[in-house]
Amino acid sequence: MRTAASLLAPWLAVTICWAWLHNAWATLVAYHLLILLLSGRRLGAALRGWLPGLLPLVLPCALAGPVTWLLLPSAARVPLDAWRSSFGLGGAALPIMIPWYGLVHPFLEQAHWAPLRRHHRLGPASHFFFAGYHVIVLTTLMKAPWVAFCAALLLASSIAWKRMERSGGGLLMPVVSQSLADLGMILALLLRS
Repeated sequence: MRTAASLLAPWLAVTICWAWLHNAWATLVAYHLLILLLSGRRLGAALRGWLPGLLPLVLPCALAGPVTWLLLPSAARVPLDAWRSSFGLGGAALPIMIPWYGLVHPFLEQAHWAPLRRHHRLGPASHFFFAGYHVIVLTTLMKAPWVAFCAALLLASSIAWKRMERSGGGLLMPVVSQSLADLGMILALLLRS
């Protein structure tokens, strides 16, 4: 029951708060509160597992920002300023969200998804659940081919994070890599708007 609730938590937060209420802040707050409720005991694992040998896997995540900045004009299906405003990210809201989304979010998300990626019966399905709920957000901004491309990258990232966790003995390397990617993407969105 707890596993099903954990799998559905981001889908619930994104469906209600993003797709229905059109509010990015409510989406993150709801998702993060559900993570704390369901995964709060496991947050310490996100602070362990530094393995310098994994840096070659982590560093490409720093390219997410520049690549997003370059591709966003051709990938977006709606004007960025209008999209930002429609989800409560207009004005000063996006700059305020940068530290939350780039630093807090990766920490909480990795702590939440790691046990699901390791779950013996769930297996590879967790990677699809992870990538899938992002599609709801991406479809509000991007053209279909770019959504599919991003979903494939998210799927590959989830698989890579599972391997990093296994090799490093903790979640610190996945957290650092996701933080590099998330910070880069949200900064690119800010700079493109």
